[in-house]
Amino acid sequence: MTLLARKSILASQKPRRSFDPTHTTVIRKAFVSQMNKRFIRLTGAIRQAIVVEDCFDLRPNLVLLAGGHATPGPKAFGFGLSSDKVDGFMDWLKTQEQEGILDISYAQQVGQGYREPWTNAYIQSCYQKGIQSSRVKLHKAGYPVGDIELEGGIQAVMNGTVHADRAGLAYSRTYNELKGVTAHMDQGISRVLAQGLADGLNPMTMAAGINQVIRGKDGLVRARMIARTETIRAHHVATIQEYKNYGVEGVNVQAELVTAGYDVCDECLSKELGNPYTLKKIEGMIPVHPNCRCSTIPVDITDKKKKRVRKAPVQETVKKAPTKSKRVVSPGEVKKVLNEQEEWAIEEWSSSEVCDDVRSLQLDPIKFAQEHPSKVFVEEYKEISQFLDDAIKKIPDSELPLYRGLHELPDEVLTQFKTIGSEIEFKSVASFTDEAVNATFFTDAGSKRSVILRVMNGKGTNISVAEIHESTGINEFLVQRGRKFKVVGTSKEKMMEHYVQGELKNTSSTVQFIDLEEVIE
Repeated sequence: MTLLARKSILASQKPRRSFDPTHTTVIRKAFVSQMNKRFIRLTGAIRQAIVVEDCFDLRPNLVLLAGGHATPGPKAFGFGLSSDKVDGFMDWLKTQEQEGILDISYAQQVGQGYREPWTNAYIQSCYQKGIQSSRVKLHKAGYPVGDIELEGGIQAVMNGTVHADRAGLAYSRTYNELKGVTAHMDQGISRVLAQGLADGLNPMTMAAGINQVIRGKDGLVRARMIARTETIRAHHVATIQEYKNYGVEGVNVQAELVTAGYDVCDECLSKELGNPYTLKKIEGMIPVHPNCRCSTIPVDITDKKKKRVRKAPVQETVKKAPTKSKRVVSPGEVKKVLNEQEEWAIEEWSSSEVCDDVRSLQLDPIKFAQEHPSKVFVEEYKEISQFLDDAIKKIPDSELPLYRGLHELPDEVLTQFKTIGSEIEFKSVASFTDEAVNATFFTDAGSKRSVILRVMNGKGTNISVAEIHESTGINEFLVQRGRKFKVVGTSKEKMMEHYVQGELKNTSSTVQFIDLEEVIE
């Protein structure tokens, strides 16, 4: 039977899935966003150095003031030999890469400080999500899984010998892959620079050529791919390790059947058609290819007459202080109130492309229609938007404090957020999370235009997208458009306890914390 025929059979047997089976969209988007910012800063510094400050002294009559802190300074590489110019520039470039793309930052934990690559935060989040979501899948498949909270919490589980080792390898792999990107990128930059000096190119043309290398397939394009691929790898490694801990003998691959409007690749589809697999065989199989989003689920044992009973794995745990209980809406409660179209809309939202387009439509319907001439496309997104609104209205209330990180805010918006008593209206569906540390992924620690919003009265903000699909990790809560909130506090001191404990280790003193309360009319 041909692959096309097998594909048709699978399509007729299973409903279309347009959501990410790993439910790591939020983390991957944040990782790629941060990667973009670091590369863009580098291209900006290069243009400033070569064009504005004439670091190669290609315009002798140009009089300049002192350079900025990120640039080498005016005419810094104005040496007689072109080879010396190249060497000087490349030394400066590598320093900029080390301070940006390859940054190793100081982080805080209780009683100690340490340094780690900035990439670790995203890999760790995906690894933790793999542990948590695998427990949900194991329970659903009939395995007697242990309660993570009773084992001391997710961090205690992560600190167990096996998981700590696996996560450490994931951290190293990602950082080394990124170092490989900069090394390969530097070779291309050196060639472009040497040829440009030999050909007598003007500074603007030379800077454009160098930045084209940085933004190209050997630079930012590859770095984005690494961010997407390595987060999935970390998620998979954690998942398979949990399956091993609970004695799972077989798994099924769950491929994403619809990605950004086109069918999944035949390679991923063939893996799902080849189900089931042993843990040994599947362990090194995912990611199937770069940017892969496949996941695995354990073979269901609920129908077996004799279930293999296994105690929860023993972990090196630390007792946690009891915390005040919070009401969390269960997936079962959600599915009782949503119809098929509303649940479909929630699934569509979990795709990063759909999420961005729905927001654009809700913010400015006329502009959205002008930018997308296809009436069918516009009408489909109008349906998603309406069903999404209907779903959020119907889902039971949740009483969790919610957080939202924002960066690169315009001056007028930043002023509004920092003004006590001002009212904020969300004109499109807004995403929040129930963990303050996750909100930091969407801030920029080096910018004064970042804020973290905290809504204390979470009533009406409903349920996490992840909960609807029976997975856990970084939960995304949706706030209905049109809701209004009042700024009641703008101090960082209220979050300092979390900051000292290392929960907000990616923030800096420039990030402003904004407390909001809903305006009840």
